[in-house]
Amino acid sequence: MTTEREYQEWQRLRPRRTRKPKTVRFSPKPKKRSWWPVLCLGLGLGAAGLAFWGNPHLGRSLPSWKSLPSLEQFTQPKTLIVTKRVINPAPGNPQGLPASPQEHLDAIAASLDYQGNSVAALAQKLAPHATTEAEKARLIYSWIAQHIAYDVPMVVNNQVDDLRPETVLQRRQTICSGYANLYQAIAQAMGLEAVIVEGYAKGVGGFVGTDNEVNHAWNAVKIAGKWYLLDTTWGAGTVNNNVFQPRFSAYYFATPPEQLVYTHFPRESQWQLLPTVYTRAQFDRFPEVKPRFFRDQLRLVSHLNPDIQAQGNLEILLNSPTDTLLAAQLQTASGVEISKNYTFMQKKGLQNTVQVAFPAPGSYKLIIFSKQPQESQYQQVLTYEVTASLAGKPFPTTYRTFSDRQGYLQMPLTQELPVNSSTFFQLEVNNATKVLVMSEDQQDWTELNKNGHFFAGTALIKPGKTFVIAQFPDSDKYWTLLEYN
Repeated sequence: MTTEREYQEWQRLRPRRTRKPKTVRFSPKPKKRSWWPVLCLGLGLGAAGLAFWGNPHLGRSLPSWKSLPSLEQFTQPKTLIVTKRVINPAPGNPQGLPASPQEHLDAIAASLDYQGNSVAALAQKLAPHATTEAEKARLIYSWIAQHIAYDVPMVVNNQVDDLRPETVLQRRQTICSGYANLYQAIAQAMGLEAVIVEGYAKGVGGFVGTDNEVNHAWNAVKIAGKWYLLDTTWGAGTVNNNVFQPRFSAYYFATPPEQLVYTHFPRESQWQLLPTVYTRAQFDRFPEVKPRFFRDQLRLVSHLNPDIQAQGNLEILLNSPTDTLLAAQLQTASGVEISKNYTFMQKKGLQNTVQVAFPAPGSYKLIIFSKQPQESQYQQVLTYEVTASLAGKPFPTTYRTFSDRQGYLQMPLTQELPVNSSTFFQLEVNNATKVLVMSEDQQDWTELNKNGHFFAGTALIKPGKTFVIAQFPDSDKYWTLLEYN
């Protein structure tokens, strides 16, 4: 990629000629050209993502001339991108954009069929359905994300070819730079000001690290004098096992800058659109988060770094609204699930405590999930990479009633209890009338002392399993909260 700033710097340093210049044209296929494909992390939104090769650099020097005509007068190389730099772009407020017509525009975009390769003709087809700048910007985003597929073979075969808007429309597939080119071209044809933003992106497992080559391209569009960020590549779908799976996501249109910076780091810091910009080192340390992380209004309290060094146990704190439910899962580095007894999730007020034990020293993945009360399944929101130096002890098994009643266990927090010994129990269970510690044969039980929502007491542990059960005012039955071995 060649930015406008780099292009102007080349003009300043180029050799000067005194004779009249000849007409110069860039050949689409020069005899000597070195291409440097860069990683294009497109589409890392599902349970699995893939890191891709993206837009190449033009690897030969430009010819020199005395008086330089405008760049548009020349036949540009097929993959050359000129990124416009804007002086102090003013960020807009994504929450201030009208929300009601957006889903309607998405449906219109999905139904508009255009089989040609003319940007102007497509713009004319889209124009009657949008009047304001916000509607135009959203309609273009929706049409591209729902009609252009990600070109996995181009990436897998490392054959980056023509990424011009006309070619993207003709092929109906491209990579990140092609998506960005097309959005900018249609936006300009519909009277909008849009730029291509080059930078670094990270998806599922795809951390950029110390790589200094740009690996992704997205866009910024100006609406009512303010700038908004968007990524049609990530809005188009996901890639699993080298197969593109269309899955439109509206999240990557006008994404709040403070959220997008977790996954998109622009080479030009102005396109963070943040009052205080982050450094590349800070970006590399951000954990891997999904759009649901922000939708469910989660906030990290501890462990802002995605890579964690731990001993045998680990405790992570994060906040969430009262009605948002969280769960955790520990996996090996290769993705094999580990027994749920090695994670223990609790919530008190807005703060969630994720406790983790490791079965042996080694490398692990810790995945956090969330769901709303009306949802039936948890969805992934956050991933950590953990290296444990010691083994820890597993936790007791929790039952659904424990989380539904907002139970909070203070002790004992280990699955194994000493047989024929007295063990002190202390926990909190909302609205419970009684809490008992009961042996597996149901012959021995101990009622814990009640003080409001708090229950505490000492029980003699018998051989076999031990259960903590509770009774609530709305039923004469007892419900299992915890299970120990």
